[in-house]
This record gives sequence, structure tokens and C-alpha cells, in this order.
Amino acid sequence: MRGLRAQAIHGDCHAHNLLVDSAAGAVCGVLDFGDMIHAPLILEPAVAMSELLTEGLTTPDELAAILEGYTLVQPVEPAEVAVLFDLVTARHAVTILLHAWRSQHDRGGARVLEHAAGYAARSLDLLLGMGRAQLTQEWHDAAGTSALDDAPVDLGRRHRLMGAGVELFYEQPLHLVRGEGVWLFDPQGRKYLDVYNNVPHVGHSHPTVVRAIQRQTAILATHTRYLHETILDYAEELTARCPTHLDACIFVNSGSEANDVAWRMAQFATGHQGAMIMAHAYHGITDAVAAFTPGAGQPQDPRVVTLAPPPAALTASDSMDAADLAAVADDAEIAVRTLAARGFAPAAFFIDSALTSSGIYDPPPIWLATAVARLRAAGSLIVGDEVQYGLGRSGSHFWGYERRGLSPDIMTLGKPIGNGYPMGVVIANRRLIEAFQTRFGFFSTFGGNPVAAVAGLAVLHVLDREQLVANARTTGDYLRQRLRAIAAQHECLGQVRGAGLLVGLEVLGPDVHTAKVRTTQIVNRLASRDRVLIGSEGPMANILKLRPPMPFRREHADVLVEAISAAVSAVGLRPG
Repeated sequence: MRGLRAQAIHGDCHAHNLLVDSAAGAVCGVLDFGDMIHAPLILEPAVAMSELLTEGLTTPDELAAILEGYTLVQPVEPAEVAVLFDLVTARHAVTILLHAWRSQHDRGGARVLEHAAGYAARSLDLLLGMGRAQLTQEWHDAAGTSALDDAPVDLGRRHRLMGAGVELFYEQPLHLVRGEGVWLFDPQGRKYLDVYNNVPHVGHSHPTVVRAIQRQTAILATHTRYLHETILDYAEELTARCPTHLDACIFVNSGSEANDVAWRMAQFATGHQGAMIMAHAYHGITDAVAAFTPGAGQPQDPRVVTLAPPPAALTASDSMDAADLAAVADDAEIAVRTLAARGFAPAAFFIDSALTSSGIYDPPPIWLATAVARLRAAGSLIVGDEVQYGLGRSGSHFWGYERRGLSPDIMTLGKPIGNGYPMGVVIANRRLIEAFQTRFGFFSTFGGNPVAAVAGLAVLHVLDREQLVANARTTGDYLRQRLRAIAAQHECLGQVRGAGLLVGLEVLGPDVHTAKVRTTQIVNRLASRDRVLIGSEGPMANILKLRPPMPFRREHADVLVEAISAAVSAVGLRPG
């Protein structure tokens, strides 16, 4: 129940709480809001269905009509319909139990429930006789939902062992047991198109990566305080793809750790304590870099200031006039002065080169160059966070910062480089890394272990052998073209953003709340009905985030686009 949608509900919709226009023969009002509570939304039709049975006003065969009427106004989810039988029969049982208790302790109260308890007993027998399976299927048909073949994952157990606040995707949580390429599979073998997960960069369970990890795990898994050639092979192949000044590595276990180390290095190198980030940025979960993630719920850190994202309409091929560039320079100047007023100088400017959390933007190089010039002049280092856009996801360059025309002082990598095996890397100039090591003696036990090294090497080799960077370009171009076509057909769809295989699709509305609700409806319908997994992004959570594994092809893009178009129409957002 705790995994279902909840809101304020009336909670007691039965015949005595309805006003009826006798002339029109229609319900014209609802009264008695004294039982109003915050509870699972599906309790609203469940109470009405149960109460009309216990009042003798309907039969079990007619319950589907009640649900069908309800869903004309408020659509329901498959997982909600799946619990209706339990809710209706449980309410019957409570009525019977209350009458039994009152018969012993409150004879007057028992008389009030006399008829309801009688009807409840008879209709409970009928419900049990018809059976959960038959009635639930009828209710799915009435609601236009699909029956769930499997019991949902035990959310109560999950909450008990992991805490009720642990995050889950989608209103109807998914139970996934296997992955292959761009597909994920549930316990029944049903496949879901993965257009969200960037961790399996070269595809879920890629056999080359799997075999490399299996072989090395069977031989040796230790750390970098011992000599081992594989981590050196990996560092050589990685830095060979970087500018010459980025020639040495520090290995850790995640992108968050990599950004944490980069922040420490920047402070050490500059002697400064201030940081600059993009508005609405995300850079990790450690205590230090959580301050670089404004949406993480952390109190605002006075050492951190934000820069405004580029104009949404700006694309990589656009030029910028003098006035626009002056506005960018002014914004950077204000950030520097704000830090100075607080007693800090800038140590680092962290930027996710895809500008993902800011809204998935793709500005021309001159936009970033203008801001960076002012920040460097103030003494700041530039940290390129390549966790989301690195390893060719832009389709045009191997590193996202190259697409932005940027040459960072430090680069950080995470999630995708091991295709799911925990890895993170900080890449910088050897002299900076050695000075940092001398000062702090930095070491990460699992960072750079032999298993991580072979995983990283395998990912690089698959990218090259399967030409996945080129695929990101051609498939990404095709996907954006098709998305623009359906955006022109639906008035609630706006800009198509991004490049390569990190694409955003804007959802519009008359106000921010409506746009966000529409986005949530589309994302959840795609998951529950179409088995297409995407996410949402941006400061207003109204950007559909499309970020599939790199083997994503045109045929997958077609499935995605058709599903999005159908979902937009199905949630009541008709073409303009």
C-alpha cells in the first residue's frame, strides 16, 4: 500500500453522502467531508464499491461499472487495481467485525449496522465465490489497465530493511532480474526498453565486459599498493584519449568520490575555498560535493555560487552576438564578486558538460569559453565532470568537454566507465597529482583494483570495436528528428534538446505544476503500459530525459518515439 499513489481523499463515498438531482436522475454533489484523509488514491473507489454492496444498492457483477465511471475522471494504475479485491473484502470484514463487537458492547450501535452487516456477509460470500482472479480481471478491463502476472516486490520488507525513504523509480515499481543490451527483463521474461540507464554504457551484461571481470576475479582482486600491469594499461589507454596535460590518474570507486577528490585537489592547488557550479547541477553524494548539488536538500554553502544556464533555444551550431556574450561574462563576474563578498576566492568551476540537471542544453563553445575566461582570470581551476557525457555519448567527440571547446584542468569519470562495475577516475596533470599525493598521501583501497582495470579496458575496446560513438551520432540525429516531428503534432510537447544519446524533450503546460504532472504521467505510463523506461530532468522536472545505453539503434528509437506519442495522447493531451 505504501508504494501506491496517495493524496487527500474523501474516504467515505456511499449513498447517504450523495446529493441526487431527482429531476435529472444524476448525482449532483457529495457531502460529509469529515472522514477526509491522506491515503492511497485507490481507496476512494474501493470504499464506494464496498459501501454500495453493504447498502444493498449493487451486486458484485456491477462493481466494474463503478470503477469504469471513476476512471473516466481519474485514471488508475495496474498495481492499484491489483489490490482492489483485498480492499473491498477487508472493508466488508471490518463491517462484520464492528457489528459483532457492538452486539456485545453497544446494542444501539449494533442496530445501526444490522442491515449493513447482513448485506456485507452475503456479498462477501459472493465475492469470495467469484474469486479474486475473475473480479480483478473484470476490473482491469473496466479501468483499461493490464493485469499484473506477478506479485509485486514486497515493499514492506524493503522498507523494513532499507528504510521507507529509499528511492524507487515509477509509481508502479519495477522488479527487474536481467539485462541484455538495451533491454531489461522482469521475472516473467517481459522486456523493457531501457532509455534511461547510462551505467551499462556499452549495454547491459555485455559479454566482453562480463568475461573480462569473471576471468580477473578468478585470478586476483587486490589494490594498487601492489604492482599490477593491468591498471597501468588502462591508465595509458585512458590518458591517450585526453589532452597531453591530462596525463595521470587517481582511481576511486564512483563519480561522487572522483568529484570529492577533484575538489580537494583544486583547493590544494589554488589555496582558495570557493566553488562555482551551474544552477541546478548534480555532482555527487559525498558531504563535500553534496554542496555542489543544490537539489540534494543540503543547506546552502556560502562557498558555492551558481551560474545561469544558457538560453534554452541556443544550439551548438548557433552564433552569439556581443550583447549575449556580455551577459554571460557579467554572470561569471557576479559569481566571482559574490564569492569575494563572502570572503572566498574561486578554487574550481565544476561543469557537467551535458548540462543535464540544468535542463539538457547544448550551447556553442563560445558560451562556455566566455564564462571560463573570467573564472580562470579569478584563479579558478576548471573541473570537467564527464560522468554523464563522457566516453562518446555526445556522438561528436569522445569527451563532452571537447564538444564545449573546453580544456579542463581536472577531469572526473564515474558510473559508465566500468559498465556497472564500481569505478571512478580523476585525471589531471602528473605534477598536480604528485604534489597532492605528497601532501595528503591519498589512497583508495578498491580504487584501481585489477578487476576494475579489466572492466575499464573492456569498455574502451567495445566502444572502438562496435563503433558506438559513431552510432551515438547517427542514432541520436535520427531520434531528435523523429521527436521534432511528434512535437509538432502535440501542443504539449516543446523543444527537443541535447545531442548524441543524451536527449531531452520538453513537456509544456499552462503552468509549472501542470507541466510537471504531465511529465510524470507520461514517464509512468511509458513504464507501466509500453515497457519503455525513461526519466525526467530539469529544474521544473518537465524534461523527458532520454539517455540509453550506447548500442541504442534506430529500431529502438522508433519504439521509443511511437510510445511517447501514444502516451501523450493517452494521458489526455491531444494534438493541437
